[in-house]
Amino acid sequence: MLEKNHFAAIHSHWYLPSKITQRIWTVDNPKLAKRYFKRGVAGIFTNNFELMNRVKRKMFVNTK
Repeated sequence: MLEKNHFAAIHSHWYLPSKITQRIWTVDNPKLAKRYFKRGVAGIFTNNFELMNRVKRKMFVNTK
């Protein structure tokens, strides 16, 4: 299957849930931050704290 589909390897950890805490370093792009938050990262380091806080709030806080 690997050779037929021109894969060098299958990295199942990208597709299966993990119990290992992941920490992503220095993310300033809101689209990437959303992707990482959806994947369940424990935290993100950023140079734009206010923007990332807004991104996180929009995703996780119920705005009634």
